[in-house]
Formats: sequence, structure tokens, C-alpha cells
Amino acid sequence: METFSLSPKENMVEKITEYLISKNKDNSDYSRITIIFPNKRPKHFLLKYMKDRIRKSFFPPHVLSMDEFIEQTFERIFPEFKNLSIIESVYLIYELFQKFPAFNDDFEQKNLFSDFEKFYPFGIKIFEAFEELYIENVSAQKLKHYESWISFYSSLSKIYDAFYLMLEKEKLSTRAFKYRKVAEQLNFDTLMKVDLLLLCGFFGLTKAEQKIIENIKNIFEKEQTSGYFCRWIYDNSVSEENEPSIKIYECPDRHGQVYTISNILEKNLINEETVVVLPSEDLLFPILKQGVSFLGEDEYNISMGYPVIRTPLWSFFESLSIMLNSLIQEENGKYLFPVSEYLQFVLHPYVKNIMFEDEPTVTRILFHSFESYLSEEGITVLLDELEDDILDKAFNNIDGLKKYELTHLKKHIKNIHDTLIRPFFNISNVRDFSEKCISLLNFIYAKSTAKYHPLFFPFYNTVVNKMEELSNSLLKNINFNDFSGYFNLLKNYIRNIRTPFEGIPIKGLQILGFLETRNLNFKNVFFIDLNEEIFPPIYEDYVLPLKVREALGLPTFKDREKLIEYYFMTLINGAEQVHLFYVRDERREKSRFIEKLIWEREKKSQKINKQVVHYKVNLSADKPKEIKKEKQHIDFLKNLSYSPSSMDMYLKCPLKFYYSYFLGLKDKEETEIDSAQVGRIVHGVLASFFEGLKNVKKLNNHNIKIDLIKKITDEEFKKRYGDYISGSLYLIKEQIIKRVREVLEKYYLNVISKYSLKILGVEEPFNIIFEEIKISGRIDIIEERSEKIFLIDYKTSGKKDNYKIKFDKLPEILEFYNNELRSGKTCYLTHLLSKSISSLQIPIYLLGFSREKNIPLNNLVGIYLLIGKPKIDKDIEFNPLEESISSENAMDIIQSILKSIINELVNLDIPFYPTKNFKENCQYCDFRTTCGTLWIKSRE
Repeated sequence: METFSLSPKENMVEKITEYLISKNKDNSDYSRITIIFPNKRPKHFLLKYMKDRIRKSFFPPHVLSMDEFIEQTFERIFPEFKNLSIIESVYLIYELFQKFPAFNDDFEQKNLFSDFEKFYPFGIKIFEAFEELYIENVSAQKLKHYESWISFYSSLSKIYDAFYLMLEKEKLSTRAFKYRKVAEQLNFDTLMKVDLLLLCGFFGLTKAEQKIIENIKNIFEKEQTSGYFCRWIYDNSVSEENEPSIKIYECPDRHGQVYTISNILEKNLINEETVVVLPSEDLLFPILKQGVSFLGEDEYNISMGYPVIRTPLWSFFESLSIMLNSLIQEENGKYLFPVSEYLQFVLHPYVKNIMFEDEPTVTRILFHSFESYLSEEGITVLLDELEDDILDKAFNNIDGLKKYELTHLKKHIKNIHDTLIRPFFNISNVRDFSEKCISLLNFIYAKSTAKYHPLFFPFYNTVVNKMEELSNSLLKNINFNDFSGYFNLLKNYIRNIRTPFEGIPIKGLQILGFLETRNLNFKNVFFIDLNEEIFPPIYEDYVLPLKVREALGLPTFKDREKLIEYYFMTLINGAEQVHLFYVRDERREKSRFIEKLIWEREKKSQKINKQVVHYKVNLSADKPKEIKKEKQHIDFLKNLSYSPSSMDMYLKCPLKFYYSYFLGLKDKEETEIDSAQVGRIVHGVLASFFEGLKNVKKLNNHNIKIDLIKKITDEEFKKRYGDYISGSLYLIKEQIIKRVREVLEKYYLNVISKYSLKILGVEEPFNIIFEEIKISGRIDIIEERSEKIFLIDYKTSGKKDNYKIKFDKLPEILEFYNNELRSGKTCYLTHLLSKSISSLQIPIYLLGFSREKNIPLNNLVGIYLLIGKPKIDKDIEFNPLEESISSENAMDIIQSILKSIINELVNLDIPFYPTKNFKENCQYCDFRTTCGTLWIKSRE
């Protein structure tokens, strides 16, 4: 056997091409030559060089990776054996663990082995350990000798031995099994009939590979064949004059690496002699979308796998899993869907873009209308309700749907539910689950716009193939008790699946994973993410501790690091220009390989060019921009019916008023029950209770039937959330019952003892014209207390400051404001009032009710009942006019304020401007994205 040792500066595939041409007298037939590389990629470059060099038709040599060589040889020796997938291997190991239960006493994670779903992640580690032991020719007897050093299990050698005996008996095979068997059985008859065999670029061989190479050598040397066998390897040392030019970039973050590479590449000639190396897949899409965005798709090639679990395809399955695992089954067998989980699923881009009559708009409109309705009406829903009553409401309220047949829309939504959701209500086993997942994916592919995304098909194809593999696997008859078992299995299965990117292997800029660079030469190398723990990667073996690996003769992390360093230095030393990037911050340090490069150059009194990358980021926050008024704004504002809440909104932020009332945008309500929904429920309960007391001339203690509150509250919750009330919703209901009872017992019974109390109105509306503007509202409850009429608004807040008015400041503010306007200066009223008026709700109630009913203001009292206060007593009353000299004087000031607000609203020269107090008014506002105040942190 002859060995050819090359310098990294020499291109191995070019040298091999010249060697083949020199050895082959017939320059057109190379079919009896076999070339074996560690990986597949050099094949493309070798055949390209041969084509360019020979320049005529020829029969190419067989160029194989070592795995391909083993596969072909194994099939010739053992044609009856079938491949065993990883998940099937783990399942067989799991069954053996049930047969040999021998955990060490101090092992706390025995429950991991209780069912396959829990076992799978750990089982992967055990399978990988077994494969390494087997390919390194470690016997079960030798493993047993060191078994006591393995902390968790005392019969691992039995499982190991039984697993590979089972493969032999059942005629099944794994990668390590194939390598061992080929190493043991390879002979002259089973080796491919070749005239010349080249073994190229191998370093750090396993025991099985060493045995295979030794057998090949013996076959060629001792079996009296006419063939010839040689090895080609790299010696990665270089002379000083041939050392590459190296530049190191210290970047503040990973984005800095991408932007710097982009700037360099854009200024240079890009071809297949330039490579961008990614040691992990994290930066693949940033590189594609930002680093090489100036290149066309045919100007670069990607050769690395991307994890399916990081794609929208998996987020689709995850949202389905979360929804199904949250279902509540009613006594009639129907399923209640939590609204938030249902909406998360149907608003996934793959679902809401399902075609209706060849375009997706209608589906989006329907599901977003469901979102709007469900956000207000409840936290659980039935599919039947969505397909019938709720869809009816959407159809009646959305003009854009009127051109379609309602029956067709209902059929469309039902078809989506029947295809994507209902099949999963009953799952018999893994095969049934897999087939339903395949049907679901095929429906998304056929009916959704997902297929038009350029990256969808590769991931879709990978997952469908893997689901078919799972459907026909040894696991096909396993069944789980609930949805979570199937989806957890799917997640663990998908976690280790990567989709390879297919490109033009030898054209344009090469974007490669590190191992794909083996045995290839590039003039220009860009290596990203050279940080410790990323490169070299952390290697953790949860099964075989370091001392066990050393005793068994297995490669340790030191050996793996040497292997990585060999290929790294071969790549670097073979280049002319090298650009190395790493991130430097408080958590990350540059790779030890960079440190070593610097040290080696410094020993020779040489320096490596280093650049610290800085880029400027403008972190200043722009304030929201004003919206200039147009004539149509004024016409609209003059005809708008104003409520007390709209006036309060304008006082807090005119810009929010514009979004809400002129553009008609709505705050996005939470689908979980929140404080606003609690407030509506409390109002509904109190309204229902007092509605029944409107005809009573004078209330007494017997009229306040506190026991009714539970019944009324139950009905209110049933109307909003259905029959099934549990968990946090049940606790909220009980809290509401308790609080409303306290309001009746500790507040209203006290009022009855002091006053002659009569209920005059519940949810009483009013409408007035003020300064040619319509103002309307609805008063929670109107009570006659002896000689006074009380207008009451319930507040679930307990803070008076939310509703205070500082009357002593208002005359001065109004005078200043009017003077500024008279002098022609720009002055914004709400900015002046921001610290003096928290709410105008009660004053507007008083004004509206007084004018509509023609009742003098001095006969009216307006109060808030702060039922959110910790303690319920008479102090929950708050009269915002109590700080004024008199109610008449206070209302005169309020009317002047209202007049000024209306004048500002309809003033063409005063725009819709943002609030003065951003911190107070923006942190909870749902329009922060619209107006650009996301920089204001929202307090949870």
C-alpha cells in the first residue's frame, strides 16, 4: 500500500485527478476505479475536475463516502437484513430495559424508564453509546468489567449484548452493526472488483474502520490481485512562506459577525473557491437573509442540515398539541376548546391561509372575526358553535362576506375542523397518529399558501417521510392514554431530524457545515462563531464517564478535539485568505483554536491582524408623531356621538382617540379572563340584581337577598363561558360572588339603614347636545336616597387617584390656555390638564342626566363605588366633586373644560397629538406598536 501525504496547500481532488489520468492508459474508462472519502461532498468536486481535465466523454470512477461503501458491501454480504431506524432501535432498547430492570440504588431518575415517551430522550444517549461501543469493537464482557463505574445502571452490559444479539437474530441492522460485520466478513469475494482503490482524507479511524482498511490492504497484497490500493492524507503543517493571511474579527454580538461578512463579501469576487463555515446551524438563516442577500439563489450553495424543530412546521404541530392537550370533554362527549389555544392554532399562517375558492382572504377574515368575537364572549368554545352561531354573527357583521353563500362558508370551516382537529379526538396507536399527521400535512400542502414559501417543501417532505417511517416502524402498535403521549413522542422524534439543503454543489459561494469542508481546498475561508463551547463544541456523555471511556479504549473529548483541530488546521492552512469571527461579551470568549493560532504566530514574532468590530445603533426612542387633521376629520368629529369614556380617552391621549374612534381600531383583548372582563361580569351581576328591585318603593333589609348573588353569578358565567367552569375561572367566580356579597352586606345594608332607598334606574341611558356635539352614556345605577338622586358608577379599581379632579388648579389652567390661544401660540389642552383631571365620567353623567331629565344639579350627587378596595365599607364611595367649593361651581368649570375640549377637537389647526405622560398612559396601551412606544416597558 502506497501512502501519499499532501500539504494543505495542495488540492487533494486535483492531485487525485492527475494521478488517475497518469495511471489510466485508457483515458475514457475509469469505471474499475473506486475512491472512498470520509464524506460525500468531495465527489462533486472530483468529477468536476476530471471533466475539466479530460474534456471528452468518459466512464467515471465509483466515488463513495465510507458510509456508502459500507452500505453497498453490507448489502452484498447480508442481503436479507433490514435497516433499523434510530427510533426503532431506542424502542428495542427500552423493551430490554423492562426485561433487565437493575437500577443502582442512588439513581433518582428511574421514572424515565417507566414509559417509552419519557425514556426516548435518554434512550437516544444509550443507543449512541451502544453504537460507539460496537463500532469500537468493545465486547459485552469488557463493558461488564467496568460496569460498576457507571452510576445509574448495573446491567448495561446485558442490555448491550442482548441488543446486538437481537439484531442478528431478527436480521436487523444499525450503522455500527454494518461496520462491524463488514470488518469481520470483508474478503476478496465480497470486495468490489476494482483495479485501483483510493482511500482519501481519513484521520482518527474507529476500530471497525481500521479493521476494514487492514482487510483491504491484505486483499490487495496477499490475495494476488492485479489491483492497486493507496491512501491519501493531509499533513496540515505548512512552511512560513506558505502560511495563509489570517484576520480575526472580535464582534460585539452574532449580528456583528453577519454584517461584517456581508460587507467583506460584497466587495470581493465570489465563486466556489470561497467558503463560509458555520459550526452550528444557528446563523444559517441570518447569513442567508442578511449576509448574502445581495446574491441570487444560483450564486451560492448550502450544504448543511437545518433542524425541523426550529421551523414553522414544528410550531404548527406544537400549537395543535397545546390545543388538544387543553381540551375539556363534556358529559355528552363533546370537547370544549380553550379560546386562547384554539385561536393560536387557527391563526397559525398555515391554517388561516387555507384557500377558499382559490384564495386565502376569506379564511383569514373568518378566523380573525372569530378572534374578535371570542375575545369578548368567553374562554371556552365548541367547534359546533364556531361552525354555526358564531359564523352566523361574523357573516351578518362583515360586509366583505356577503358576496359568498353562508352554507359554503360553513362547509369550509367545518372541513378545516374535520381535517385538522377532529381526527385527533380518537387515536388508536402510533400508526393511526402518524397517518393522521400525514393527512393533515398533505391538506396544508394542497390547500394552504404554505407551499408557495420556498423553504416549506423541503421540511414538509422530510417530515412526511419520517412520519411514514414511524407509521411502519416497530412502534406502530403502541398506544398512549392521552394526546400528550403521542405529541411528546413526535417532538422527541422530530428533535433529531435535520433537513439537508440541496444546491448546486460546485457553483458559487459555498455555505457549509464544518464537517462538509473535509478534504476540500478554498482560497478564501470565512469561519463564524469561533467561540468556546460552540467550536470546539461541548461534548457530554451522560452514559459513559471519562474514566470508563479511557478504560474501554474509546475516544475521549481530547481525541475528538484533536480530530476537530486536524480538520480545522487543514482547512485554514490550505487557504490564502482566512477570516475568523468570534463574539466577545461578558459570557463568551474566543475559541482555544484562535488562541493557539495567535500563540503560534507570536512564537515566530509574527502578529495576526485583529479588528474589533463596532457598529452604531441608534437606541434613542422617537416620540409618536402627530396626525394632522384634514377636513374629513372635522366632519367626522362633529357628527360623532361622544361617551364619557371617549372624553377620558381624549384627555389621556388624543392620538389614541384618533386610532380608536376615527380609524376604528380596537384594543386587542386577552382571550384569558382579565381585569376588564372581571369588571364586565361584576357590572352584569349587580345590574341583574338591582333590576329586580326597580319597582320597590323603599328597600329594606329583606329585599337584599344576598343568596341570589350565587345564582346570578353562575348564570352570568354560564352565559359567557359555558357549563364547565374549573381552575382559575372557578376561583375568579368565587371571588366575584364573595366581593358582590360584601358590597351588599357591608355597604348597601348600611345605606338602607341611613336613607330611604329606591332604585330609579339600572343601566340608564342619556343623550344630550352640548356645544352642537352629541354626548351619550349609560349610568350603572340611579338611586333615590331620601331627597337626593345618586348617579353611581361601579369601579372594580380601588384607587381614588384614577378618578380625582383638582378643581383648585382648573381656573388657572383655563385662563392660561385661553391666553395662549388668543396670542396665536400652539398650546395643547390635555397636556395642561394631565395632572388635574383623571376622569370626567361622573361630571358628564351629572350634566347629561340633569339636562335630559330637567333636574337641578344641586339635587344630584355623582359617586364612584370603588368595589376594588381591600375593605368594603362606606369609604368605597368617592365623589370627585367633593373637593370643589360647591357642586354648581364645579359643574361650571367642568362645562368650560368640556367646551374647550370640543373646540380643540374640531380645530383644524390642532392635530391629534400624543400624550404628555408616556410612562403612565402608554405602558398598557395596545397601540404601542402602531405609534412606536414599545420602548416604554409594560409592567406586568
